[in-house]
Amino acid sequence: NIYYSTSAITIEDRAWNRKILVEKQNSKTSVVWNPWIAKSQRMPDFGDDEYHVMVCVEATNCADAKIELAPGRAHSITQLISVL
Repeated sequence: NIYYSTSAITIEDRAWNRKILVEKQNSKTSVVWNPWIAKSQRMPDFGDDEYHVMVCVEATNCADAKIELAPGRAHSITQLISVL
């Protein structure tokens, strides 16, 4: 899923009784995803059933918020992950 205008996302980890804060800079969207069954089985460094206990949060500029760069130009995104 793509989320627009996000500055920070908090993940509530009930298994470890903690919260994980994902903050970012220079990013207008966040993508939250999980590989689910078939993709997790194709990933060599991922257990077949680990999709039950994971979520990926990525700082992005995608979809309507994409950034197009001219040749030789750069854009940096920073993501900071903290355990609360």
